Amino acid sequence: MSDQIAGIQSLRHPRRQKTFTFPLTVLNRAVGLVGLEKSSGYHPILVWVTPNGKKYQSGRRRVLNSNLTWHGHQIYTSEKVDDLISECDITDPTCRQPVCVGPFAVFEVHETLLAPPSDGDPIWSQLETSQLKDRAPSIFHHYMNYTAVNIMPFKHERNPWLSFYPLMARSGDSKAHSSLAYALLAQAAGHRAHLINSEDMSNLAMKYYTMATRKLSEALRDEDGGNFSIFLGSVLAIILAEVYNGTPKAWRVHLNGAWNFLTSNENNKNKPWEASEAAWLTAQSFCLLKTRIDTEILLNHDETPSAVPNSALISSVSSRPDYGFTIGTTPELMACISDTASLAAVLIDLDFESRQNRVNTLFQRLQSCYVSPTSGKAPTVLHFHIYKTGALIYFHRRIFNSTPKMLLPLISDFFVSLAEYRRLDEGRMTLWPIFVAAVEVYMDSHKLDVQVWLDSAEIMGAASRREVRRLIMAVWEIRQKRSVDSGGCLDEGEIVVDWREVMKDKTWDVLLI
Repeated sequence: MSDQIAGIQSLRHPRRQKTFTFPLTVLNRAVGLVGLEKSSGYHPILVWVTPNGKKYQSGRRRVLNSNLTWHGHQIYTSEKVDDLISECDITDPTCRQPVCVGPFAVFEVHETLLAPPSDGDPIWSQLETSQLKDRAPSIFHHYMNYTAVNIMPFKHERNPWLSFYPLMARSGDSKAHSSLAYALLAQAAGHRAHLINSEDMSNLAMKYYTMATRKLSEALRDEDGGNFSIFLGSVLAIILAEVYNGTPKAWRVHLNGAWNFLTSNENNKNKPWEASEAAWLTAQSFCLLKTRIDTEILLNHDETPSAVPNSALISSVSSRPDYGFTIGTTPELMACISDTASLAAVLIDLDFESRQNRVNTLFQRLQSCYVSPTSGKAPTVLHFHIYKTGALIYFHRRIFNSTPKMLLPLISDFFVSLAEYRRLDEGRMTLWPIFVAAVEVYMDSHKLDVQVWLDSAEIMGAASRREVRRLIMAVWEIRQKRSVDSGGCLDEGEIVVDWREVMKDKTWDVLLI
């Protein structure tokens, strides 16, 4: 009977499995968790505890690793933060320009940036023919979805060709704004023409290009340059339109005109590139372009490199740590490239000791250029390494007149890194470092690497890449011919060919962007 009663009671009151709270150690943290094992009738309760097992008092800061909290971000001292914030103060109540200093910005919205143009948008109303008007929306769509994405070497949230330039083109109705809008259309039409091999689209690109240059000329005459950012952005877009359409003939005229405007006494005094992010971006683009163009100059003995008189301008624009991000490099590395061109021009006039000191100092600076692997994504870091290797090749060629065989370790490292960058398939390599490496190639394996890159570069849709291929091939042919003419006494790796002399002898003017 007692067994039966016990059985009935056990059915009425089933035994429950009791659970207890217990501390759990959180690895590599000076905090812990107390929890309850999940079971029927219970819910987990989590509280903070200190290392000695006591509950953490609310309202106090938990001990965390600040290095992990700010991993990948630039660290500013308290004094530096105060200085940056104070520089953002707008003391002039009539000021309407944004002020950007470091990570901080202060601005007042005084004009509306409109959405991308649609069918029948007034931005196309000034186009002269129905063909130009009707096709403008679809071509602009191509620009936003294909052309602008490929102008930077990798995807970046601050790509100005996807943000600032199309928005600037839509933020006003002046002739300078129209010039920028038509230049963007010319870029996209030229890009599309090369992709689909369309003569009709190529003609359309030339018409947009003609309208862009005409509106820019009218803006300069009537508005005296107009808005700083709009004017420089228009010139830059016109130059790129030539690159995409494969007709880079007048780019040097446009560049020199914009550079004279940028370096005028009035602009040097007022520093308009400090007024807004858009102004700095356009000035940065021209400084980067000018630095690379100066590497092409073949100077006479009595000439000086054009970068020297404008070093103050470039120093001012490049003072920001993000200078060069649009081409995947840094301000320190671009300064070394510019200084290499400047030093090579005066090297012959220096005495032995001065020459030795300046060369050693510049080489040490170049070697110390560095991007931490933890400061960005793998493609960004690898792109910088490739760019730096190209800069080292350029340094050895211009300063030491090194033969291709002497450059072989650098060239081999360069193409191994380039193959890895292509394998990642997250962007396209900037032209300048590849070109300076490609013209020094003499081994068949490396020539094949160059051919593979040239094929992929032409597929990208920039028609001017054909001119780049032609120049590289011309350098290779001259080196090979000189080796044959020597009767086999000279290997191709022992023969120096200056690509700048080849370009000058053939009256070519290749734009390395």
